Amino acid sequence: MLRRFWNEESVDFEGRFPRIDRAGILPRPVQRPIPIWIGGGASTRVLERIGRLADGWLHGGPPGDSLDRAIEVIYRAARDAGRHELPGLQVGLRITDFNAGEFERAVEASEKAGATHVSIRSDNPIDPNDPVRSAEHYLEMIEFAQRVLGERLHAQP
Repeated sequence: MLRRFWNEESVDFEGRFPRIDRAGILPRPVQRPIPIWIGGGASTRVLERIGRLADGWLHGGPPGDSLDRAIEVIYRAARDAGRHELPGLQVGLRITDFNAGEFERAVEASEKAGATHVSIRSDNPIDPNDPVRSAEHYLEMIEFAQRVLGERLHAQP
């Protein structure tokens, strides 16, 4: 329905529960199409919904075997739904509190898994008395990530 609202002047729809009669939004978005990203993936049902409907997936965990299996489920669901030419499902991976070596390994594994976006996050509060949780540490972490990701981007053909 979102895609219809973003692209059509007036939308009519009658489903099992909702009924929409000549509804629309103005102004409609300038950017079209607007990619729809879905987060999660703890269950096969969610992964299948991502394959059927989404343009991107926000994966909340690290790369690894479970990520590879999840991507297989997504692509299988996409093919089953007739989406034979996914325009490159965008996968966003979240990398939490890392050291330099772990970060580089995670980025490399993410690329192999097909990730197109990386999100860096810390669930820990800033603590000026703890050198690993200080604001300075987090700024250094972000600057390091920027260098690593920038170098990888510039190294691509």
